[in-house]
Amino acid sequence: MNNIRKLIVSSSRFVFVLLILLLAFVYAMFQGGQVSWTIFYMVLPFASYSLLLFFYPLQHITAERIVQTSNAYTGGKLSVRLLLKRPYRFPLLYTIVSERWRDGQKTFLKEQRPTRVFIFGFRKVLDWRYEIEQLPRGEHTFEGVEVEVVDFFGWMRKSQFIPVKSTILVYPKTTDIHLLPVNGHKDGGSAIALFNRMKNTTIATGLRDYQAGDRMTWVHWKSFARTQKLMSKEFEDRRVQEMTLLLDSRPSDMFEAQVELTASILKKGFQQFGNIGLLSTDREGQPFPNILTEEQYRQAFIHLANVQPTEDAAFWLAKRYGNVFRQAGTPIIITGSPDERFLESVASCVHNPRAIICFAVLPSDHATRTRILADIRQARKRGIVVHAMTQERFGSAFEEVTRL
Repeated sequence: MNNIRKLIVSSSRFVFVLLILLLAFVYAMFQGGQVSWTIFYMVLPFASYSLLLFFYPLQHITAERIVQTSNAYTGGKLSVRLLLKRPYRFPLLYTIVSERWRDGQKTFLKEQRPTRVFIFGFRKVLDWRYEIEQLPRGEHTFEGVEVEVVDFFGWMRKSQFIPVKSTILVYPKTTDIHLLPVNGHKDGGSAIALFNRMKNTTIATGLRDYQAGDRMTWVHWKSFARTQKLMSKEFEDRRVQEMTLLLDSRPSDMFEAQVELTASILKKGFQQFGNIGLLSTDREGQPFPNILTEEQYRQAFIHLANVQPTEDAAFWLAKRYGNVFRQAGTPIIITGSPDERFLESVASCVHNPRAIICFAVLPSDHATRTRILADIRQARKRGIVVHAMTQERFGSAFEEVTRL
């Protein structure tokens, strides 16, 4: 339907240019004289160019998009290079090039739709570099490039959509967090340091005598072939902090800040301890109970890049994550609304609610902040410690936890 409409509009412009040329010729024929013929000869080149432009095949123009920013983060900058190529040298004057986003993209991106006017001239390749500022988190898709050419006076306009799809993933921004080892509580109430020892089996630090129970993959076969004595590789022990993050995905004024805090803890926890879990309350969210490899870590960050607020999705936690929580380490909750109903649903998933560490991200709105602080006081009365947190204090979040 759009192609038919474009053809009708373009044909009507073609008829309009022909009519202008015809009227100028008729005027010169009947009026005669140098002035009338001068007018005709002045109109002739412009009208001829417009008629030739009508027949110029824009569909032969191809586009190539090169996204030069390898990893984009919330609030960052995206650098893009766009190459337009064509096989024929025909003088194109005003060429309007604009990017088209997928329908339904955020209003922010629609307002930042990159558009520029070029004088294409006789060039066969047009190189356009541009940047998009203040990227919002999430997955954004370029559907293609819209190219529109215009003649001298706007008599003839032609446009062509060139499909060239690119998808960019904008990851949540992270803050450098001072992640300290935290203490949990057994059911009996005694505090324990939640450290386990994990062998880093990627790098051997030495050899020792083979012991019963050693894995066959640890045996140093070259040494055995040389000495006929079984020797096992010795690996460095790493201390592992076990923790499981739960992102409250209910709508909140501070949802983006919650995602930022979750991503910051996840990044630091994986780098420092090497064993961490990630859960979220959205129904489509994939659980990551044990993030041990780089690929699992990458998939968890992709989930945080795409997660969106979900209405009332936090109250089936016991059904979905009950077993995960009971087998996991310290539960760390990141929420923007620590109300009683939500905390009750989390507490039902763990053996000891006192082991929960909850961070409540405070908004700037005074009324909302007052309500959240009231919820925090109620939670503390029930034995669940909730730490009020602002974005400026994300870096020292765990220092407050260890003081309690």
